Amino acid sequence: MATGDAKDSKDIPPGTKVVCTTCFEEKIEGEVVAFDYGTKVIIIKSSSSKNAKKNVTDIKMLNMTQMKKLEVVEISTKPSPSLPSLDLDKIDKKIASALEQKRRAVEKIGINVTPGAQKLFDTINKTFNDVKWDGKRIIIMDEVTIDPPYDASTCCGKTATREHIVKIVKKHNEEESTGPG
Repeated sequence: MATGDAKDSKDIPPGTKVVCTTCFEEKIEGEVVAFDYGTKVIIIKSSSSKNAKKNVTDIKMLNMTQMKKLEVVEISTKPSPSLPSLDLDKIDKKIASALEQKRRAVEKIGINVTPGAQKLFDTINKTFNDVKWDGKRIIIMDEVTIDPPYDASTCCGKTATREHIVKIVKKHNEEESTGPG
């Protein structure tokens, strides 16, 4: 069992058991997960008494410059664990999906429209997925359009869908005129 102050050590291998004393005199005991001498950051895995029953560990990222003392209790002799391989195709798909979601979200924001028009758009979008802006015009499913001032009389399009949209517009405008309540 090795002991000693390792605050200025350049190498603390993962798996090493340490006790850190913070500048607030808090003692943190656990196993080193990662250590970066350049940034003076140590990541420690510890199980606190409140989590012991749940088989849960706490991961703490500590700034070494704010440590009063870092004591090595037991140096790990095990080789550092290898990092799992990355599935780059899966990562690329997640990035593409996230970008597509952002693009769709941006398209749902009207440019140079009133807050009331945006609220109406958002209300319609809760019922219909295919809603988009064309300038200040709201287009629903490429079948119905609503022009400013965004009331029932400015709804144009196929009869069945238009009637449903008119009901949504009337209800929305009534709720907006009466206020929350």
